[in-house]
Amino acid sequence: MKILNTLLFIALSTSVYSQTSDPLNDSESKNDKSISSDTNYKYLKNINNQIVFEKIYILDSLKSSQIEEMLISNIPNLSDIYDFQKSSNIITFSIKGVYIDVKKFGLRRMSMNAILAFPMNANISIVWKDGKYKLTTSNITFNVVSFGIQKLTQHILNSDGTLSDKKLDIQLGQCVEQTLSEKFIITNKNSNW
Repeated sequence: MKILNTLLFIALSTSVYSQTSDPLNDSESKNDKSISSDTNYKYLKNINNQIVFEKIYILDSLKSSQIEEMLISNIPNLSDIYDFQKSSNIITFSIKGVYIDVKKFGLRRMSMNAILAFPMNANISIVWKDGKYKLTTSNITFNVVSFGIQKLTQHILNSDGTLSDKKLDIQLGQCVEQTLSEKFIITNKNSNW
């Protein structure tokens, strides 16, 4: 199963990054069906009928080498990080067992999508260049007791490729977005500020 997930992650990451010559470019490729421009989501995208989280973090005035150093020193120290690997221009890893703090979002068990009560897993890749880094999260799943693995895609994307307009599904997507967005904000701990 781990090998299958890794291969799926590599295939999805390859398709995401091979669509443009610069993976940190803000322009959309023709295969991306961005769901962020006119919906309730900021960073979720439909890429080949799979929901992917993609965010560019801006670190003005920092060089690529400084950002790389910060990522390498910070990411492995975050909780729930597994299989951390770095090649010359990309970092890949998985998150496992991440619980979304539903209280933070003002949700209660009876007023939320039930899968938010279960741990989230995902595959992540990060690329960087001067002044920014881009985090892409694919294969976002929840390990739901008695129901097995539930994909985020199954809950917020309809079979015809449109977004679900159900309140609980929108809340689910927004909670995932906010949690992932905040988890991977990297700051320079060695700053003289």
